[in-house]
Amino acid sequence: MREYVYFQNDVCFIADDENGDYGDCIDIDVKPGVEKVIFGDYYDFFLKLSKKVFPDVKELHISEHAGVISISNEMFPNVRKVTSEKDFYREGSMLCGGLHGDFSLYNTFCLKPDETADLSGISAILDFAFSGSETLNVIGSDGINTYNSAAFNNSAIGRLPFVNGVKCINGMVFDVDTECDNVVFPDEDEDLHAIANHLPFEKIKQITVHRGSTVQLLYRCNMLPKTVNICGSLGESICQTKEEMASRLTIDSIVELCGREKVENINIFDDSKTYKSIDGIVYSYDGKRLLKCPRGKIGHVAIPEGTEVIAANAFKYCHIDSVSFPLTLNKLENDAFVSSTVKKVDFGAGIKAVGWFSFMNCRELKSIVIPHQLEVIEKYAFYESGVESVFFEGEEPIPGTAVLLPSDKDNLCCVDEGAFRRCDIEKVIVSDRVHLQQNSFGNIKELTADKYDDSIINAVFKNSVEAVVKITIGDRMAVLPYAFAIHGEETLLYKACRGYFADGSAEMKSQIDSSFMLENNDDVRKIVAEKMYMMDNSNNSAKEFLQQHSLRLVKYVCGRNSSAAKKEKVLANYTRLDMLSDDTLLYVLEYANDNNMPILAAEVLERINKNETKNNNPEHTFRI
Repeated sequence: MREYVYFQNDVCFIADDENGDYGDCIDIDVKPGVEKVIFGDYYDFFLKLSKKVFPDVKELHISEHAGVISISNEMFPNVRKVTSEKDFYREGSMLCGGLHGDFSLYNTFCLKPDETADLSGISAILDFAFSGSETLNVIGSDGINTYNSAAFNNSAIGRLPFVNGVKCINGMVFDVDTECDNVVFPDEDEDLHAIANHLPFEKIKQITVHRGSTVQLLYRCNMLPKTVNICGSLGESICQTKEEMASRLTIDSIVELCGREKVENINIFDDSKTYKSIDGIVYSYDGKRLLKCPRGKIGHVAIPEGTEVIAANAFKYCHIDSVSFPLTLNKLENDAFVSSTVKKVDFGAGIKAVGWFSFMNCRELKSIVIPHQLEVIEKYAFYESGVESVFFEGEEPIPGTAVLLPSDKDNLCCVDEGAFRRCDIEKVIVSDRVHLQQNSFGNIKELTADKYDDSIINAVFKNSVEAVVKITIGDRMAVLPYAFAIHGEETLLYKACRGYFADGSAEMKSQIDSSFMLENNDDVRKIVAEKMYMMDNSNNSAKEFLQQHSLRLVKYVCGRNSSAAKKEKVLANYTRLDMLSDDTLLYVLEYANDNNMPILAAEVLERINKNETKNNNPEHTFRI
């Protein structure tokens, strides 16, 4: 690296000329008496680290092709005029830069106590922009939306004392006292414009605000305290003036604030009687509607008597462990608890319907106790949740099972579409009193019912070629592929199900057993047939098909990237279930001998002997 020195109007610029003719300007010298400094073409001026002071300079001029200008206020303390040929920099008394009229304040220089900082047209204040300034006169801050507390470091503003735990200048909060128990914002009589970025709210026990507009500012902050107190006339009424609008708190603002990660309690003291809080949770003023629970709320939530509705998204993403409903609750709106961490729900004795998507993606929720009065579990109510057992009040849970056998005092009549789809439930036992809608249990492996109804088939439908479901209705059983409703064959299979389960038709049972043939190619058919036969060894259609394709099936297993023990186990099971043709058995026997699999070899020899005996060819019997 070499230094390049050039002069312009009695000003010496020292540049890093490593990259050729033009580099970064890293230092500057100005002769005494020089009142104007011109930042010339094709240089970036990184001068903030310089400790030099040039008090005679009154004006800075920026040429058309000048680059970045980074200077300290103290270098040019008495500059009061900035001119520019470059559109990026705004002309005026301070150094401001930006695009499309969105200007940031870089330097105020060193304003004296009797001077005024006019921030009109400025949206952001950079760090140390007020350093060295002694003025407390700030105007035009309405448009400021971003700044850090460091913007006022080393200035008269920065030295202002805390008032109720807050430092504020012209509607801009720029610091809070972490030792203060309750930080009270000065917004009771005036509208705040902005709150500095990255204030340490997480170290504060609680803050108190008085206006809806302040709440809107708060939910833009990165971190917030556990408790927020909101006081004043906050209702959603018709506002006549800008000041009235600023004071109003809308439910949208509450929702945004409650949605912050660390907020546990929202305490509302509403003079306009529109909202209130109970245990840090926001309600309508009459207490009939639970509006929003803070995301950071933990432990158990007991919803008080008198509450009639839990609003949509009220507990979305909340960290609570459990919740209990009051007798007065009659409505659970859509998405009420979606993606929360709730582990236990006491539905109480009032609610009659669980709304759409209410507990979707609640992965910690494992058991659902259906109260006697509940009538409907609506669409996707527990979709992709962690539910693994469903049972009526007074019964015992069975892991992986939904037992829907209502007593005379139980009122459940409908489990709607997708209600428990993609849950950890493998088995459903259902009475004809409970109507199942399409995909209500889309992932199950087994369903038992007392009477046939088309809804039973709808309930287990899933477009997946790698899964089957075992259905038992009365004394009749069949295994169906999940994908039975594709390829335009839905009517045919429904007819077969009705004919077999309702009338006991052997012909219809044969159609069900061969339903794997509805799939579109032999590979898919083989997968479905294998799974069907594994669950129903009496399925001769699947057995014959598998035997026809058994060599291909076996070669696929042998070629898989899995342990020898696992391969031996799978092939032994195939052999035991008589899924292999005679030629395939000989192939497997050779494979077992070559790979030191004595258990498999024994299974194959036993199966060969059984086949020979069955075919009345005892002279060909193998001896172990």
